[in-house]
Amino acid sequence: MTEKELNKIAEMVLKKLDYLNKQYFTANEAANYLGLAIQTVYKLVSDKRIKARKPNGKVLIFDRSELDKYLNSNKQWKFLTQS
Repeated sequence: MTEKELNKIAEMVLKKLDYLNKQYFTANEAANYLGLAIQTVYKLVSDKRIKARKPNGKVLIFDRSELDKYLNSNKQWKFLTQS
């Protein structure tokens, strides 16, 4: 593995660790946290599968606990947690 690849991996790990300290996320941060495209996140909100708030009427804000609920209930992820 090259130094550039290792640096990119380290950067991704640090970003994920930073998310553990956050309670609220923007749509972009929520997409990164969930590992989804931002369009998918907007679709999940539209379909009422993920709750989001618009405190100022414009920007969607996501509570991490709601994102975690989605991850825990998503059938796609269940095979990873079953032993």
